[in-house]
Amino acid sequence: MENLEDLNECNEDNIGPRIEKWEVEKAMKDLKSGKALGYDKIPSEALKNLGREALDRVTNLINNIYETAGGSHL
Repeated sequence: MENLEDLNECNEDNIGPRIEKWEVEKAMKDLKSGKALGYDKIPSEALKNLGREALDRVTNLINNIYETAGGSHL
């Protein structure tokens, strides 16, 4: 039970490592094609075919959101 209490404690200064470009690229490549559009209305095929510059921008965007939501900046 003591371990569970430790898990519930949140340290705002430790939000974890930055998300790497290869992780975003892999996640996008693993998306299934031909599925219904989600809330963002972006087809998975569009995400799977992003160029290098767009992939860099998406990775930066994800990290900015992650850092802001965590209440801390790396």
